[in-house]
Amino acid sequence: MPLDPERTDGELLAAVVDGDGAAIDRSIPILRARLGFVFPGVRVSRAGNEIVVTARNANADTRARILALIGTTPRLAFNDWEANVIAPNGKTVAGQLQNQDPTATEISQGVPASRRGRLVRAV
Repeated sequence: MPLDPERTDGELLAAVVDGDGAAIDRSIPILRARLGFVFPGVRVSRAGNEIVVTARNANADTRARILALIGTTPRLAFNDWEANVIAPNGKTVAGQLQNQDPTATEISQGVPASRRGRLVRAV
């Protein structure tokens, strides 16, 4: 069954997956996690060699967004934002952390030094 964002029966799509049964089985919990995080209530199941995504009462925009998520590879990126943030004194936060500037530290860590907790070993 092809991908179909226009279905009105509550079943968003059924994607034919090229691969063995084990690959399909591995894909289902990944899709559940990805879709369930953004669209609570979306169900992902298996029907033969198809992965069926059910989105009840989803409008066309929601269905299109789900299809877009399914069709992309997730990417995790790290950004050194401190190198681009300017502190009130006009200098970058990253450039002031080595000198332990209190304002730069507060911007970086989000909590003033006087209010930071300490690490306590859990028993």
